[in-house]
Amino acid sequence: MKMDVKKLDAVLEKHYTWLRTIGLRGKRADLHGADLHNAYLFETDLRKADLRKADLRLAWMPHSKLTSANLSEANLEESTLCWADLSDACLDYANLKNADLHDACFKSASLFEADLSNSDLSFANLHRAGMCFAVLCKADLSGADLSEVDFGGANLRNADLRGANLRYANLQYADLSGADLRDADLHDADLRYAIFDDADLRYAIFDDANLAGARFDGAKLDGAKFDCSTASPTKTEGGAK
Repeated sequence: MKMDVKKLDAVLEKHYTWLRTIGLRGKRADLHGADLHNAYLFETDLRKADLRKADLRLAWMPHSKLTSANLSEANLEESTLCWADLSDACLDYANLKNADLHDACFKSASLFEADLSNSDLSFANLHRAGMCFAVLCKADLSGADLSEVDFGGANLRNADLRGANLRYANLQYADLSGADLRDADLHDADLRYAIFDDADLRYAIFDDANLAGARFDGAKLDGAKFDCSTASPTKTEGGAK
């Protein structure tokens, strides 16, 4: 049953007091497993809130503050979190399919095995986020700051990464088949055993990247830069164009 608006307002009021008094008064928001689908949470301060397994489908949360919040296993499918701050938040195993996350901040957030298929992360800040084994099929990550992100084993098939900053990112064993990485910056990235089959890598920068064991079957490489990279496509097998 969906949480009553008055009950939610009371929980949030106590949470604001708890934040304002640094825990001396009020109470941290405990919304573990709460049914908040379609909730209106515009500019809501939910820093450090417990939202584990919460149902936030279609929730309206632009500009909300979710720093250090626990959203593990939460259902955020088709939610709107554009310009929200989720720095240091835990979103492990969360469902973010088709979510609007453009310009959101996920700095140092944990998204282990999170599902972000078809989500809009354009121009989002995910610096140093942990995204091991995350699913980002067809996600829009164009112009996003993905520097130092751990994408180990992630599924980025057909993702849009045009102009993304992937400097020092870890993409070991990641699958980027069919992804669009035109003009992306992968300087110093760890791309060992990554799959770039049929990816569009035109004018991407791979300077000083580690490409040992990476696969480029059918990839478009016109204008791509590989200065000082380890095991560039010219030295590997696999039909790069």
